[in-house]
Amino acid sequence: MDNNYRVGVIEFRALSNDPESDGYEIVRWSEGEDPYCYAIAFFDRFGSGYNIISVGPRLLEAVEECAETRFVWRYAEEFLKLEFEAEERKKRFEESL
Repeated sequence: MDNNYRVGVIEFRALSNDPESDGYEIVRWSEGEDPYCYAIAFFDRFGSGYNIISVGPRLLEAVEECAETRFVWRYAEEFLKLEFEAEERKKRFEESL
């Protein structure tokens, strides 16, 4: 996905490089010699948009510990809202043909 968005140690990204995949996640990167990341939340598609699913307390902990979490979360919400609206407009257009 070309729409990865990272601020500090928090990143929003697709679960897969497959364009047909509609799953997304927010991850938190470690700050050490051997950086790694772990999921703090997932976005799952449902009928009228996306649900956010926190991985245990990780999302709330990240909000409390990393100011950038709110920015990345807001970006994710806006991105997914626009993506969903574009897909709905495309469906309506194709149905009108």
